[in-house]
Amino acid sequence: MSLEDKCWVAFREGDHEEAVRLLPLVKEPNKIKRNWDHSSLHHLSSGQGWLDDTKELITKYHCDPNERDKGGQNCLHWAARHNHVDVMRYLIDECHCDPMDTDEYGNTVLHKATANGSLDAMKYLIIHHHCDPMATNNEDNEDEVLDVLDSLHSTGLISVLKSEDKVWVIVNKGMLLTEVNGILFAPETFKEHVDIASNTGIVSVSGLTRLFPKYDPDMLICFLKNMELCQQINPSFLKMTNLHQLAVEEEEEGGTEKTGERLLFFPCLLSRDRPDEMTSQMYQFGWCLQCTSKHHFFPPQYFHVLSLCLAYKMALPQKDNPLMRRCTFWKNGLYWFNDHDVGSLVEIVDESQCVLVMMSCEKGYSDNMVSLRRDVIGEVMSVYKESCPSLEVKELVIDPKELAYPVNTPRERTVFSVKDILSAIDKGEKYLVHDNETRTELKEILPDESLSDISNPSLLGGRDIKVRINTQTV
Repeated sequence: MSLEDKCWVAFREGDHEEAVRLLPLVKEPNKIKRNWDHSSLHHLSSGQGWLDDTKELITKYHCDPNERDKGGQNCLHWAARHNHVDVMRYLIDECHCDPMDTDEYGNTVLHKATANGSLDAMKYLIIHHHCDPMATNNEDNEDEVLDVLDSLHSTGLISVLKSEDKVWVIVNKGMLLTEVNGILFAPETFKEHVDIASNTGIVSVSGLTRLFPKYDPDMLICFLKNMELCQQINPSFLKMTNLHQLAVEEEEEGGTEKTGERLLFFPCLLSRDRPDEMTSQMYQFGWCLQCTSKHHFFPPQYFHVLSLCLAYKMALPQKDNPLMRRCTFWKNGLYWFNDHDVGSLVEIVDESQCVLVMMSCEKGYSDNMVSLRRDVIGEVMSVYKESCPSLEVKELVIDPKELAYPVNTPRERTVFSVKDILSAIDKGEKYLVHDNETRTELKEILPDESLSDISNPSLLGGRDIKVRINTQTV
């Protein structure tokens, strides 16, 4: 084997010590390449991540960093494939290699990095050089480009939005989300705050376009819906809630005309206080999720997402009897009455430190109430775990004798720890014993629920009782 072949093998095999020893001994290193794929020493050095050696090959031995192998890849493609950002930075900044360069098949440097799962290289190209994941010189590469997008989406580097025949790529999702959060959730004293002037929480698409003039409105709607920040309102749903009347009142007072437009609903923008009729409701069950630290509170986005989930999953009108599922919204709560004669209220109270769930039912429908509260509690806990899992909370049941509404500070009522209740049910006990040595019969706390079947009590919201007892820390 010739000295040149030995040197090439050392570079290919990653034997750095041998490669450094042989390189000064060979003649014209810039002409050493493999015959069948035309890969050269500087390609191999870039692929190995040998920054100093790559620099030496280019500056001392006059290797061309833009020289291509048989597949049309230059040093930058090789470095990106193998996730060597320091070499990539040198090639782009000092050798002026084009980060959007394509190989013989139309694959960009980013595509090669993605195909090899080179996450650091992908981040570098997208964040620092704004490389376009959808760029290609080959019209037949559409499927490959979509595969690249899905890979990048799974890493969280970009957000890929798809709607019918359209595909949008959000390269800087964080920046867009910051803009959206500034408009939706920033207090008035923050510079990010923008006054949308929608007391109803309803924003027309034309209004949204005025707020975000540089974005495609269809893309923005898709992004907002994917982030669970809004819902596009079906006119029939709007009429089945109190939002229809609120919108009419706003227009009569000089608000923006929304008739005939596509409408979006943002619960966090609704400024209406609790309706007076809510105070006349009588309830048979009360549960709450209470922050345990005085410094913790549920952020506006939590209730924003929760109310959308509840409204669209549980309060939609039935086709056969649409009048039976009317939903009422206010700035920190919602109420609906379903076709099983069960009324449900969910509200953020106690200065945003507590999520309150209350329910009522007509005589003979207690089983329906138990079933529904399992679903509602499950949704409250699911959104909590996704939106603000760092909050320290405890789950409580309010004494049925103390359910007079409104309940603005549940912790000031007689409450029972869900952990203690579940532990007593699991042990087959009939009473809940308190610290002051008094006791309360479990049937008094949960009068509508069968306690003989402990496999799926409604307080768990669909969670496993063993896991719940073992992991509960309150």
